[in-house]
Amino acid sequence: MSRNKASREHTFDLPSPTGPARFSTFFRSRWRAVRAPVRMGFSLVIGLVVLLVGAFTLGPAISAAEGHGTHGYYIARSFVCEGYHATSCHWKGDFARRRGGPAVRTDVEFKGHLPADIQPGEVVPAVDTGAPFEVFQPGNRAVWLGALGLTILGGIWVLATAGVIAMRFRPGGWPFPFSR
Repeated sequence: MSRNKASREHTFDLPSPTGPARFSTFFRSRWRAVRAPVRMGFSLVIGLVVLLVGAFTLGPAISAAEGHGTHGYYIARSFVCEGYHATSCHWKGDFARRRGGPAVRTDVEFKGHLPADIQPGEVVPAVDTGAPFEVFQPGNRAVWLGALGLTILGGIWVLATAGVIAMRFRPGGWPFPFSR
């Protein structure tokens, strides 16, 4: 029995794919081989982004909670809703060192608790710690706890993904041959 006849017996005499069907079959089988490594790579990148965002916001938030930074005033300018279906709403405004003084920073977000009845143009105390897009409520400890939680979540995510990748690289494991 020749090699060609033996290899066709399992197809029950169905013709082998040709043309576009053959092309599609080729890439589908290749995607099965690389699907898990691609998913692990995306997971690692997402974990690193979460970790870095948390780490970069943690320092300024802790400084504001301890009262470090430039003390001044936040001037509420506009209430902005962003995101999918406008789910993230916050005030945008300016930061000035003196009440009624010129704005040192414009278009910044206030991190903390604003009065419920705040109107555009109203002024509240704030601390500028050098965060790129935010000024903080003086002494507010809740903001840095959120940043700490984000940093811890990102760290756990990266470690878990790295652990899965390390387990898959044991002999006979991932990426090739991929048989599980």
